[in-house]
Amino acid sequence: MILYKTIMVVCLTFLTDEQFQVFLLALILIGSLILFVKFYYTCPFHNEVVSKVWSIFQAVNLWTAGMLVFAKIMEETLFEGSIIAWLIGIPFVVLIIITNRDHRIELLLINVNKMQSPGEVREQIRYLLKMIEWQAANKNSAVLLDGYIEIHKQSCNQEDCPLKQKVIKNNRFAKNLMSNSFQVFLC
Repeated sequence: MILYKTIMVVCLTFLTDEQFQVFLLALILIGSLILFVKFYYTCPFHNEVVSKVWSIFQAVNLWTAGMLVFAKIMEETLFEGSIIAWLIGIPFVVLIIITNRDHRIELLLINVNKMQSPGEVREQIRYLLKMIEWQAANKNSAVLLDGYIEIHKQSCNQEDCPLKQKVIKNNRFAKNLMSNSFQVFLC
């Protein structure tokens, strides 16, 4: 982000002629797209609210860059319409980011042994830790975490896997509880 800001300050300071406008708009659009992807898809913050707010900021930044390019294309005919479209579009962009489904759920479906980069493993672990933190307050997180454990239990090849051992203990407890409940029911 600091690199993007530095490049933008240098370019906007020294490339002030009208012949550089297309280059500057392309630089703004590409930089905004890179920042949006970085903040939206990699979620660099541990706090979900902060992550969501930064995603909104970057989405509005990308929307603004896109509307700048659109205004440049329509410069001779409809410039006021671009400003109105930008103003009308901002609430929709914010609403889309707020209500968008969490894309990190797909991370739970990927087997750790089949991940292609350490970044994917890091993102999966970070998301699992967040779900463990949220499971008491959010039933959806608890269900997703249970599903992840079941999928891991089926796909893990290690016999000494802690998740398999925990499930076995839980199954014994559940069988014991069921047999006691059944005996109480018969009495």
